[in-house]
Amino acid sequence: MSGEVGRPLLSRRNGRPVACTPCRARKVACDHQRPICNRCRKRRQSDQCRYPEISTSSTTPTDDSPHAATGASSGPATNPVLPPRPPNLTSSSPSPGFFGFTSSTSIFEETESALALLLGSTHVGSPKPSGTEQNEVTISFGQLPVPLRETCLVVLRCLPGQSNEQMVYSGTSGEARGWADIAVGRIMQSLQVNFGDILAQGNAGLAAMSEILCSNTRRPMYDECVNSQEWLDQFCGKNLRWESIGLLWANLARISNVMDAMRNPILQFITEGKESMETARTCLENCIQLARHFTEANDLLLDLWKRFATLCSVIDGDAEMSSHAPHGVSVAMLTYMGLHVLENGPTYIPTLCSENKRRLAAMVFSGDKLGVAFTGRPPLISRRYYSTPLPLDIKDEDLAADEATLLKAFYSLDEEGWNTEGRLYPSTMMRARSIISFIRDELTEVALGKGVYVTIDQLLNIKERACATSSQFPSGLVYNPNEVDDMASDPKLVYLKIITHLDYLQNIFFAERLLLRHGHLDDGDLLVTSFEMVILTLKLWIHKDRFSDLSMLRNYEWLVMAYGAPGGGILCQELLYPTFSGTHHKNAELTRSSIVQQLSLLIGFLDWVRPCAPNGALCADAKTVIQRILDHHLNSTSGGEDIIDSMDWGVFPQPDFNFQLLDTFEWMRTDGG
Repeated sequence: MSGEVGRPLLSRRNGRPVACTPCRARKVACDHQRPICNRCRKRRQSDQCRYPEISTSSTTPTDDSPHAATGASSGPATNPVLPPRPPNLTSSSPSPGFFGFTSSTSIFEETESALALLLGSTHVGSPKPSGTEQNEVTISFGQLPVPLRETCLVVLRCLPGQSNEQMVYSGTSGEARGWADIAVGRIMQSLQVNFGDILAQGNAGLAAMSEILCSNTRRPMYDECVNSQEWLDQFCGKNLRWESIGLLWANLARISNVMDAMRNPILQFITEGKESMETARTCLENCIQLARHFTEANDLLLDLWKRFATLCSVIDGDAEMSSHAPHGVSVAMLTYMGLHVLENGPTYIPTLCSENKRRLAAMVFSGDKLGVAFTGRPPLISRRYYSTPLPLDIKDEDLAADEATLLKAFYSLDEEGWNTEGRLYPSTMMRARSIISFIRDELTEVALGKGVYVTIDQLLNIKERACATSSQFPSGLVYNPNEVDDMASDPKLVYLKIITHLDYLQNIFFAERLLLRHGHLDDGDLLVTSFEMVILTLKLWIHKDRFSDLSMLRNYEWLVMAYGAPGGGILCQELLYPTFSGTHHKNAELTRSSIVQQLSLLIGFLDWVRPCAPNGALCADAKTVIQRILDHHLNSTSGGEDIIDSMDWGVFPQPDFNFQLLDTFEWMRTDGG
């Protein structure tokens, strides 16, 4: 057997260790245990468990991916804003990324592994240069293309102490934080201690700093580290990369997961305002493009793409191409890296790297479903091609701590992977949103798919599972209406529970809409669900003095359009075409008077959103529609059957939100669209 414990494993060009020969042949994940991996031990293949050995000569054995032998690359295209990669500045053999079962190279991998077993050798094919010597070559700033040099200088001039300084580091104040905040603190310290003298030398110093960042970015990142500090060391300290600088801008704009974004920031703008957010977006995008110029993909770069897409939606709104396009790149990089098909073996032990991969996959997948619900555009990744397990419900601080602390947290989880302390962590929200997203993916497949045939029983089954979703959540995530008015409750935690419950209600809302579309009898459930969605959305606005954190307030126009407006559309229909009198038989609070009251408040919420705000135009359109429906209902004595023809809309056009199931105003269109 090869691969003794004291001998280092051969690594792929993407930095990941090569699997043993049987695991490679079966195309399953290897845990790289030596002298025998756990899979081979369980399958009683100890005599066949061999690892490729590192050659003692100047060359190394061939990469475990036969596609690498062709010299081809399937990485993302170079951004057109930047010039093509100069061949003398970047690695000549970039990682080919993930290849699945249907790829043109899979049969050659199987053949290579079979030949290796037959010959009793792991060295098949021609040796390839490792590229290590190339990666150690320092990049000369003067040899970089002019647009690339200018981009470097624009970003670096915004750092503290520079001519266009934009940020102030306030420190962590002793508060326990996750890996991202730890990394930001180390990066800021490095800029002051390790590179302070260089940055103080004016343009010459910025050029020298650019050379360092470009050279470091050119080195491949190893995203399979067992030790969290080992992973952080690759982009902190003296190893700063362009991804490191990009992480500063993402933190500065408070773009992270929904929970981390509400923590006290450790980086702050010198001058707050929309212009500052635009600067953060520009610099973050520049850092991403600079990183892409020197590397194909890594976990940190995917994290930055995800954050950049979120920042674009915050600035421009969720319906714009500027937020849709970077989300598409996030999905593309996710599948390029193979993070959509991570395995969960029986011997899985979490590390910062492995859990970060799961979290990235979960956030990209659930973010995709949030976008589908808002815009009605087809999903960019389906549950049918996604098998990565849910991230474990471990708090960020434990995930970034030492191995003993992480293992203690791991063994304290319940059998489903939830924490047993009843606490809310970022991972708790990620797990809950992912569970909701899997159901939503089924609903959108029926709603948007062409030639998808379902029966009423199948839709009822989906609705039943959607209703049962909340029973899978821990008690600490369950929404309690009394907490909104309880001043002793933490408003941040209440906010998280509200948006989770709204997401849960939206699945039921979609299921009921689909049931009616397929001819199911209207039993009033859709009206009740819509009423609950409107009331819950309005609670955020009515109590906005409690939910006043910036990360909450900037989501208000999205929340009112995603949950309030669709529910309001159903309430408008009830005013025009009544289905009950007096009190609704499924909700004692639901009366025609309460509908008018909630719609009146909803108009106030929509009017509160500034026209120039993200999604502001959509909010203005919805407000006008609801207001005129109320005017007609309160001022008219006639029935509502001829509402489309009798109402005078003036110069206001009939709205065409085109949001598929989200659009509950489609009944206003005379063309039947």
